[in-house]
Amino acid sequence: MFSPLSSGTKNSPGFDQAARNVACMVELLSQAKVPPERLNPLAFYVAAPKEQIDSGLFSQQLSPFSVRVKVEERVRAYGGEKDKWFEEWFLPTLAVMKIASLSWEDLAAQAGPEYQEFYKWCEKFNQPQSQKQIAVTVRS
Repeated sequence: MFSPLSSGTKNSPGFDQAARNVACMVELLSQAKVPPERLNPLAFYVAAPKEQIDSGLFSQQLSPFSVRVKVEERVRAYGGEKDKWFEEWFLPTLAVMKIASLSWEDLAAQAGPEYQEFYKWCEKFNQPQSQKQIAVTVRS
């Protein structure tokens, strides 16, 4: 709950979690032959604590420019094999896709009081690593 998006994979260190997920969504559309403009809205959201969103933790990875650059780098690794996919599917999809973050607090508030209560429990048992270390130190 309080972790950042992954920055890459073993085989592709710069292909971060946001770029991978957006590319996977585009690949599904291409395999199904569903043009992106048929899906309105089409979006990729990261749900995270408001504190993390407000700190800018996801801003860079969720920028369409960043996603494009990282997917383009990954496509280049295929030596031209994925260029057509990139031009015909990825770029048009990215042009209409919304990429953003949503706070868990806002989502819970919209869902109702029982979800807000559940979120409070999630916060209690999924503290940021620094708070867990403080809690352990205090108990010692």
